[in-house]
Parts: sequence; structure tokens; C-alpha cells
Amino acid sequence: MSTQDKILNLLAEHAGVETVKPTDKLFGGGINLSSVAYTEFVLAFEEEFGVELDMDSMDASVETVGQFVDMLQGHLGAQTG
Repeated sequence: MSTQDKILNLLAEHAGVETVKPTDKLFGGGINLSSVAYTEFVLAFEEEFGVELDMDSMDASVETVGQFVDMLQGHLGAQTG
């Protein structure tokens, strides 16, 4: 399973939806990820990938799942590279 697929599966699990597509919006009319679900996702992501994310440095301009996945993969590359 690719890193992207793992992230999408984690997001779906924490958003309480069956599937998540890169074009889905994270908040509002998309998968409607609550702030609690978002925090739980970040904790699960950190555990799954063995990294630590600084939630304060997360890019607030991210609107879609695809942008979010790209940002997370960038964090993975920065911490393992």
C-alpha cells in the first residue's frame, strides 16, 4: 500500500466515511472533518509513520484532501531525508 493510500485510509477512518478522494474538501461540505477528528488523525498519523507534526505550522490554506496529503508527504520527506 502506498503512503498516499495509507493517509487516505487513516483520514477516512477518522472522518467516519467509507472512502476519501484527493478532490474532497477537508472541512465544511467535503468529508467534514471535525476538529476532534482532525486531532485524532494527526496523532494516528504520527504513530503510523513515526514522525511528529507541529500542528501550529500546518498550512491553513490547505482545503482539499489532496493538498493535505501532499503537505503530509512533504513532512515525511523532510523528516526522513
